[in-house]
Amino acid sequence: MSRVSRCTEELRTKQAALKTRLSGKDSDRYLRALQQLCTEQLDKRAAIIFAAIEEITREASDVNETAMATLKIEFKARFDEEAAQLSALIEKAGSQNRSVPAPTLNDPKARLVAQYRAKLDLLAEKFSPRNNAG
Repeated sequence: MSRVSRCTEELRTKQAALKTRLSGKDSDRYLRALQQLCTEQLDKRAAIIFAAIEEITREASDVNETAMATLKIEFKARFDEEAAQLSALIEKAGSQNRSVPAPTLNDPKARLVAQYRAKLDLLAEKFSPRNNAG
């Protein structure tokens, strides 16, 4: 997933700029800005993973319920991995400043899980036997 790699590079660049601009001056503001940046990254990464799954379904000649269930599991695994990496970044920044509790990605993650679960269900409906019957 080279698009995710580009997101990671973009994140590093933006985080460095934030650190230069805000770190040391106002650590609370830095942590909130980092949380916002990571939330945006989580949105982008979820969209990239979903697009890859859509591409797989477009290229496949037959996608049955078992294959769709596997794709849903794959989405969740990749998404959880990305969310964990971004959460670790915030936690690390928060641990360097003990005066303010580190923000989390719990709410944005829950929102995205619900959103993409619905999108995956709609995608699965396209391959439902009752939708493909004569």
